[in-house]
Amino acid sequence: TVFVRMDRAIDRAGVDAAVANAASGGEDGGGAKDGGGEGAPDTRKARRSDSDRQASFPSEDHRDAYLVLRSLCKLSMQARPVPAVAPVVMRSPAGAGGDRAASSAAPASAPPPPSTDGTADPAHESRVLALQLLLHILGHPVAGPSILRAGPQFHYAVRQYLCTSLLKNTTSADTAVAELSLRLFVPLLRHLRPILRVEIEAFVTGVFFVILDSRSATVRHKLLVVTLFEEVCSDAGTLAEIFLNYDCDLSAVDLFGRIVKELGRAARSGLSDAAGSGLPGGPGAG
Repeated sequence: TVFVRMDRAIDRAGVDAAVANAASGGEDGGGAKDGGGEGAPDTRKARRSDSDRQASFPSEDHRDAYLVLRSLCKLSMQARPVPAVAPVVMRSPAGAGGDRAASSAAPASAPPPPSTDGTADPAHESRVLALQLLLHILGHPVAGPSILRAGPQFHYAVRQYLCTSLLKNTTSADTAVAELSLRLFVPLLRHLRPILRVEIEAFVTGVFFVILDSRSATVRHKLLVVTLFEEVCSDAGTLAEIFLNYDCDLSAVDLFGRIVKELGRAARSGLSDAAGSGLPGGPGAG
């Protein structure tokens, strides 16, 4: 994939930088003997503005990978279009000042009703496909970690686009969308934890715990959150990192301890929702 090519480009850039540094060290030594006549190229390099360096990507693979990541994140947030409704003209009595027009369109925030003719919704299909591709990229053993090494532009994209997508989709009432988004959090936690310390804390305490405590969330949605924590807890290295970076930091929340308490409470009390559905807890619960 383009992310694997970007990872190779990063490795090549590291080797080239090491060779260039070694060569420049030798040239600096020779320049001292010659009276410093080799300093002109460094002066020309210094004239490049910082904005130009920040705006450009290190390679074409970096640019392509960035555009793919940003496009998939935006596609995963695509909402179903609200169909336009023709305004209804209300006739006024004679002499009351003419006709008045009133629109019977549904509010923009209300999603359109699902299709009943058996046809797939293109917006929903695109959203699910984008989340599946993001899960494949972040879960890849090379592509996922390469985003962390790709530079500040990718770090910005992860915070600005990917985290926004997860925030919107993990709370979705659509089970397929919510499940994929929650599964995306696991590689995000494992590969991008160094740059998302605050965001990870906010997701766990402000989204996942809230879903478990909410009466309006369905049992299925709560079970997906418990499954997420189960996968996180299956990796001893991830648990150790959570404990060291949060519970051992006096300025952070006790994230490891709170996860244990929430899972213990769910195991004792079970999961339930406002509709009366539920999964029993206690020693005999699966």
